Amino acid sequence: MVSVFRSIVGTSTLAASLLLAGCAGSSSTQFHRYTLPDESLSANVSTSSQEQLQPVAVPLVRLADYLSGDGIVMQTSDIEVQQAQGHLWAGNLARQLTRQLRRQLASGLGSAKVLDRPSGGSDTLSVQLDQFQGRHDGQAVVGGSYELRDGGDNIILKQDFHVTKPLQNDGYPALVRALAAGWQQVAGQMTQAIVAHSRPMASPAP
Repeated sequence: MVSVFRSIVGTSTLAASLLLAGCAGSSSTQFHRYTLPDESLSANVSTSSQEQLQPVAVPLVRLADYLSGDGIVMQTSDIEVQQAQGHLWAGNLARQLTRQLRRQLASGLGSAKVLDRPSGGSDTLSVQLDQFQGRHDGQAVVGGSYELRDGGDNIILKQDFHVTKPLQNDGYPALVRALAAGWQQVAGQMTQAIVAHSRPMASPAP
């Protein structure tokens, strides 16, 4: 792939031509695989010092169908998206996103346990990711929704999110880093919202 964008501000035609020139399948296609940066995440929030908060289960993040393939997605116009054929996620994207979200929550929720599945009346955070792509104007886009339910399946919190981050350089490595920064911001927003709506664990009966 020659480049994703020639500059941070590109055009639809340029983005499309670069995508097709560098990612169209051929016998000479070189494959590049990417993981989300393994950065230290911090929500910069605090919880009540002595209260032990309700555990939060975080199932696997759900992806829109067009994001579920191996190729990194480029949005080449307001209505067109394409998966790169030579620039691929090195591992399952949903699992990478879920792992980083759990780490973010574990960092920001203090004493609350972060689980991979509901257990013992824990709250459950469900995330739907509808956008996780480069865009023709030189932005990385992260969008979707989440909801937090209690152990009785009652909705505690429901919220949409939409974050854009500019690419700092040309190419897919810059796009992956911008997407990761967008996801880190979204994970921080979720953590802050959960802290604001958190409930202390019930004390055991004497």
